[in-house]
Amino acid sequence: MNKNIVTKVAAVLLAVLFGFVVNYRADVVKAAFPLVLVDEGCVLPPCPANPSISSDDFSQTNVSTPPCPANPSISSDDFSQTNVSTPTSVFPKKGDGWYSIAQRYGCSVNDLLLVNNSSLNKGPVYGQAIKLPSVNNLSNTAFAFPSEPKVAENELICSVTLKNKTGTPSWSNATHAARILDGLVLAPNKTFSWATFVGPCGKADGFILAPVYPEGEAYGGGVCFTSTVIHQAAKKADMQILERHTHSKRVAYAEPGSDASVSYGSWDNRFKNTYDFPVKFVITYDDSTGKMTAEVYKVVN
Repeated sequence: MNKNIVTKVAAVLLAVLFGFVVNYRADVVKAAFPLVLVDEGCVLPPCPANPSISSDDFSQTNVSTPPCPANPSISSDDFSQTNVSTPTSVFPKKGDGWYSIAQRYGCSVNDLLLVNNSSLNKGPVYGQAIKLPSVNNLSNTAFAFPSEPKVAENELICSVTLKNKTGTPSWSNATHAARILDGLVLAPNKTFSWATFVGPCGKADGFILAPVYPEGEAYGGGVCFTSTVIHQAAKKADMQILERHTHSKRVAYAEPGSDASVSYGSWDNRFKNTYDFPVKFVITYDDSTGKMTAEVYKVVN
């Protein structure tokens, strides 16, 4: 037989044999590692079958792979947000204070300070990431930002109304503080702190320049009026008064010894809910009359 013919026949037989082996190995590979075609250009292997590994072990927390291209056959529900909630850390905006960040993300100032191992006199640094509280690291806070706590109208514990001059920077700051405090829920045996809840009352917290005692002016001047209103309400409700300070001069809106001056970093307004149920403070004001009212209610779960 011609040598060239033998060589060609051998080459054909080798090619056939090689093709069989390749196809066989490909089938084995496909059987062992099947691919799920989610969309063209986006091929994702499923989690390997292993009874010791649950789907929860594949957390989406650190996944940065971009989503698959838009495909009408894939709904947004296919990309579950089960493990995606409030970010674990954020970068403060210019002028941010602890209170403004807490309000933006719906957490308490107390928890925000706790997870960042910080204090009110050490504000967040612009450009430096801060942690946000999560369900797992929330403290047993003394107060809360309630969604819609139910308040029984016939369970009003007490009410206090004071009057002050309106149309001034001081009144503007007092009413701003009232809006911050309105809806405050204090848990049983927990302590309210003006410094922790309201904060430094600075420009970043929405306050303006106004006269302060004994002289001069500062951001937040006038908030002592609101502090006095809530203090008197807590006292009238027979809560335990833990800290209160009198102004260096007598104020027109309160009897001597019944006012509650606050100065961030030195003088605080603190009281404890001694009831065995949460209480809610409802604070309202009237710009025409200058009256501010604090009502204390028993919260019904």
